[in-house]
Amino acid sequence: MKKYKCSQKKTEIGFKSRDAERQYWKRYNTLLNQWPDVTHNKVETPQGTSHILICGPDDAPPLVLLHGRFTPSVSWTPMINELSQSYRIYAIDTIGEPGLSVSNSSPLRSAEDYVEWLSATLDGLQLDQIHIAAHSFSGWFATHFALSFPDRVKTLTLLDPAQVFAPFTLQWLSYCLIPYFFPTERNIHSFYNRMARGKKVNSDILELIIIGMTSYRANKEEASLIPNSKLRNLSVPTQQLLASDTVVHRNKKAWKRAKKLTPHVQTVIIDECSHMITDDQPEAAVNLILKFTLGTK
Repeated sequence: MKKYKCSQKKTEIGFKSRDAERQYWKRYNTLLNQWPDVTHNKVETPQGTSHILICGPDDAPPLVLLHGRFTPSVSWTPMINELSQSYRIYAIDTIGEPGLSVSNSSPLRSAEDYVEWLSATLDGLQLDQIHIAAHSFSGWFATHFALSFPDRVKTLTLLDPAQVFAPFTLQWLSYCLIPYFFPTERNIHSFYNRMARGKKVNSDILELIIIGMTSYRANKEEASLIPNSKLRNLSVPTQQLLASDTVVHRNKKAWKRAKKLTPHVQTVIIDECSHMITDDQPEAAVNLILKFTLGTK
C-alpha cells in the first residue's frame, strides 16, 4: 500500500478552554440524539485519533461521510436517517477540525497528509470497497484519495466541493477574510448568512460552527486547486452535486472542466440551494446519492 510521510512540524490544536469544549459537546450531542442507533469507534493514525460515528444495517455496503470545514459529522443530521436505511454509515470527524477526533499536534499540511490520514482510518476500520460522500473542503481530499487508491472507492459523490473542478471565487475569498482574522460570533453569523444566500441555517449546526470557529485552534491549511494532470486520472465513478446559489465557485466552470477532463463525471445542479447542501436540500441530495451509488455496479 502506498505510504506518505507526514509533516513533523508541531502546532497547538484543540479547544481554548474547558468551558468552550463543554458547550461544544452539548450542541454536538443535541444533533447526535437525532441519529438512529449510533456506535462509536476510534482509530489511531499517524496524525492522532480518528473518531467515527457508525449506524445503519451491519450487512449493508459501507458509505463513508466526510464533512466540510468547521462542520463536523453531525452536520449530516438532516440526511442521516434516509442514508442509513440503505448503507452502513461511517461518518468520520476530520483530524485537526472541531469534533470528536483528537489531533496529536502533527498538522495535516498537504493533500498527501490527508490521504495518509484517511487511508489509515479506513485501514483501522477494515474498510476496503467503499462509497464516499464528501462535502465542501473534504471533497478536495476525498478526490485526492480516490486518485491515490482508485481500487478502494466504488463511487465518489462530491457535494459542492472546494478546489476540485473549479477554483474559489474572489467573492468567496473576500467573505472568508473577516471571520478568518476576526472570528467573533457576529462576524461568523454574517459570514454564514452570506454563504447561505438568505436561507435559514439549522440553528444547532450554526451554533456548533460558531463555537468551533471562536474556541478551537484548528488545522487551517487551505486546499489548492487540483491540477488538470491529476484530474485526467480520476477513474472512479464520480458525481458532483453543485448548489445553484453557491458562492464558493462558479458552477459553469466546474461543469465545463469536469466534462473536458473527466467526461465520465456526472454533474447535477441542485436548485434553490446554497453551499450548505446538507441543510438546504437534504432530500434532493439523498435521492441523488442513492440513485448514483445504488445504480453503479
